[in-house]
Amino acid sequence: MRKMKRGIVVLIALSIMTISSMPVFAYSSSSTVSLPGGSYKVQANVWQSNTYFWQNHSFAVSAKLYTKSGATAEATTIKTTWSFSATGVGLSISGVSGATGGGNFSGSWTNSNSWISDMSGSFKIGGAPLYSNFNNTAFALKSGVKAQATASCFRFY
Repeated sequence: MRKMKRGIVVLIALSIMTISSMPVFAYSSSSTVSLPGGSYKVQANVWQSNTYFWQNHSFAVSAKLYTKSGATAEATTIKTTWSFSATGVGLSISGVSGATGGGNFSGSWTNSNSWISDMSGSFKIGGAPLYSNFNNTAFALKSGVKAQATASCFRFY
């Protein structure tokens, strides 16, 4: 009996050490598309924290314009447009501006004469999600030429 108790304590300690040493990561994606002519490229970025569905999730989205060499470039118009959707049972999204019914929300931000358009925030999922998808589309207009790129990240809960 004593050996069994000690074995259980050791097993619990090893489990805690294993879980606490697991790497923490986030879900993210990036996509880059060249504007026609090849001198500039627009980049879409989306990032979501790796948190459980009942916890607050952090997110960040951006649209960026770069030169071919990688330096930032000023766009006439640069816009980031994002959408989040979760699939599951009894879903609701709370704590984010622009939240709609169910497990979805979306928004956009436009800047003029800038190299970046970005937004960050947090939200909380209620219910029992199975998976979610977070998309961001970057649009850039530079010298009358336009292009867009889309980045998406998918996760299971």
